[in-house]
Amino acid sequence: MNLGERLPYDLKEHIEEIMASCKIQKKFRSYKLRHCHRNEWFLLRKLLMENIDCHDFDILLKHHWILSEWRTEPESWIFMLLNERKNLEEIIEECKNHKIKY
Repeated sequence: MNLGERLPYDLKEHIEEIMASCKIQKKFRSYKLRHCHRNEWFLLRKLLMENIDCHDFDILLKHHWILSEWRTEPESWIFMLLNERKNLEEIIEECKNHKIKY
């Protein structure tokens, strides 16, 4: 007789619910963070850290549309960070002026 057979039914049911929620959480994290495994994301993150301070980075993180751009078109942000520093400063200023999260 193994341990699973000796446990009460309600405890086995609770364990199965926990296992199911763990699977759901894993799939959701994989869905939301799948962009983090792309090579472009590593380069983008490195360039962001070289070009802005942590306070400005936090300001950018608060805006949904920026996060969406980082996920869908990291190449344009990489180009901007390498060639058009002034645009980045304008984006940060625009984010500072908007209190509403997008």
